[in-house]
Amino acid sequence: MTSEIPISVRAVPAKLVELTGFQDTRESWICPHLSAGLSGPGEEHFHLGTVMRLDGPQHVARRKAMGTLLSRRGHEHFRERWLFPAADAGLAEVLARRDPDGFARVNIRKWALRVNQQLAAAITGLDGGTTPQGAQELFELMEIVLRGRPQAFDVTLGTYDSGTPTARAALAARQRIVDEFYKPALVRRVEMAGKIRLNEANPQDMPQDLLALIATGADPAWLDPAMGEREALFLLAAAVHTTSATLIWVLREIFAWAEASIVSAVP
Repeated sequence: MTSEIPISVRAVPAKLVELTGFQDTRESWICPHLSAGLSGPGEEHFHLGTVMRLDGPQHVARRKAMGTLLSRRGHEHFRERWLFPAADAGLAEVLARRDPDGFARVNIRKWALRVNQQLAAAITGLDGGTTPQGAQELFELMEIVLRGRPQAFDVTLGTYDSGTPTARAALAARQRIVDEFYKPALVRRVEMAGKIRLNEANPQDMPQDLLALIATGADPAWLDPAMGEREALFLLAAAVHTTSATLIWVLREIFAWAEASIVSAVP
């Protein structure tokens, strides 16, 4: 795959329909004539054909294929094998750097993002991103990608321009992730799949992650190398920020509850 950055491209703006109430929104979600699929400049690098852009039977089939990540006690696997160890190690680092007053302080957002980046790398199958150092490098690259990739409105309204500095930086960072993290990990899983077919390896030796599904063609669409890259990048991004934000909101609610409990307990 070439690392050449494509030239600037703009699409013709599409008609914008404004939803003004709950009923309008509800109707749009259930309307069979509307689709999550978007097509336009930029989509071919990031979201085209991924599970978030599919409708109907194709979406169901892709969800089923990706759902096998949680088979074989998948929730427990990712929690015990990756999430808890990463969180424990991260907490140990924080506690080892106490302030002079004895308290350990940390930016919980940055801490959560790094922990969840390790988890996201494990779920996706990017082996190089499952260590603290690798997760940090992967996170920095993904932040560049997120700043420069087209949002849904950019695609719909035709405002995405691949020639802007942020867009070009995003495409370059995307290529680095593919070359340095995605391809080496995929090669390992393709080789493992070949050994399993020849009875030279146990099927249980295959990692439980998205790249293993891609390597074994769990969804025929992933036989297209570009499609596999887009799916992996989508999952990699989706598993970090949303989860980290949820942790922050949970802590906010806990602190608010604790403060209210203390106030109510004072005579």
